[in-house]
Amino acid sequence: MDIYQNNKVSTIGCTFDFAPGFSWSAESGAKELAADTVRYAVRRYLNHSDTLRRRLAQASYRLRLASGGKGGKAQRLRCVVPARVLELPGNWAELRVTVNARGVTVTQLRLTQDYPAPRRQQPKAKISGEIY
Repeated sequence: MDIYQNNKVSTIGCTFDFAPGFSWSAESGAKELAADTVRYAVRRYLNHSDTLRRRLAQASYRLRLASGGKGGKAQRLRCVVPARVLELPGNWAELRVTVNARGVTVTQLRLTQDYPAPRRQQPKAKISGEIY
């Protein structure tokens, strides 16, 4: 599937695919869903989400234009959306996405009852008691 963003000046596009080892997990109640159903739900969501589609297409486009022969380094992103939006059971859906110069690849989906906590990151700089 191709993701395109239409501008007045130009069209930015990228390809969208699932990783060969795409995995999905659920805390409870969704074990009976087929992998094809989950893939269809994710594909449909990304097709209809204008904001996320634009951001992913722009990120891939920037990596294609990055200096150096092979383009920029791939980025891993985490998107948390309500599971109802994807029409899947559970309260929250956590998508793991890899964006590179070739396009967008969905690597993992996790359905949870509680909002997934972000990973703890060390502060980059500490200046006069404030964290930046």
